[in-house]
Amino acid sequence: MNNLLEQLSLHNITGRQFIGVEAWITADSLVTPTSFSVLGGALGFAVPKANISGLEDFVVRDFWETEFHCNETNTESFIKTCKENSDLFQLKSDDDDLEKLRSSTNIYKAIYAVAQSLHNILKCSDSQGCDKALEVKPWEVVEALKHVNFTIKNGERVWFDHTGAAVNRYELVNWQRGSDGSIEFKPVGYYDASLPSDQRFALNTEAIIWPGGGKEVKI
Repeated sequence: MNNLLEQLSLHNITGRQFIGVEAWITADSLVTPTSFSVLGGALGFAVPKANISGLEDFVVRDFWETEFHCNETNTESFIKTCKENSDLFQLKSDDDDLEKLRSSTNIYKAIYAVAQSLHNILKCSDSQGCDKALEVKPWEVVEALKHVNFTIKNGERVWFDHTGAAVNRYELVNWQRGSDGSIEFKPVGYYDASLPSDQRFALNTEAIIWPGGGKEVKI
């Protein structure tokens, strides 16, 4: 896609409506000073942004301790106490924006799904614990995955059909120019296979910016 974008920019081919696939529609690597002239107005489905409860606190704490080599609770000699007035401006080049995470939510759900499968195979309970004597085989985990059904902290239900396939959920995003001039992947709709068939796809046409910067499609 980078090679194609380079050639389109070189030949000044603009004003085309691009329909992006998940692999590149939200790829930061495609955001360049000239890419918007080609891809502005592009539409495509993307994995919804992650909303993982507790992740931000964990990452920020780990980031702080790593960058400043300190730990507020650990008093071991090789870890020094955090400075009260550490200079955060020296870290401004670190751009780990948790709000941009997308595939991470699928990783999060996958780990919990496998954990739920193991929990069921090992017959775990709050009072009895787990049967640690059982030898778990890979195929048993795969089979158990077909029967998991749980809800994560953000309220999303996780389950699989009889083939082991997960329910598909996507955001429909649109390449737009933000108020500060930056390129944004703005949600303008969604597809959710867990909903009734007449409610699975929604599109806010008024929120779409088409190639050329207009609100209407140019034919």
